[in-house]
Amino acid sequence: MPREERKLRFSEDELRAALEEFRRAHPENMPDGPVSPDGFESGERLQLRLASQEDGSSSATLSAEEVAVALMLYCNTKGIPLPRDSEKKLEVGDEGPVLILTLES
Repeated sequence: MPREERKLRFSEDELRAALEEFRRAHPENMPDGPVSPDGFESGERLQLRLASQEDGSSSATLSAEEVAVALMLYCNTKGIPLPRDSEKKLEVGDEGPVLILTLES
């Protein structure tokens, strides 16, 4: 059976806005104050390092799943429809994060 695949690419500004929305919903996972993405780490699992923009002394690491949730919240806020039944996966492209949605036809 064919599968439909959509790729949503996010700029650094869009990622930063998504992380701010995620922080409002989940403050326990984030450093204090505005955050700046400090780079993705790929190892056993994909992760995003964050640093506080205020003084840089506060930092955190988000899992790929948490970053994907942040991007989905951002899409919801911006009115970008995401198929509820789709499989969602985060990858990092040359220009930033890519949310991949796969839907069985």
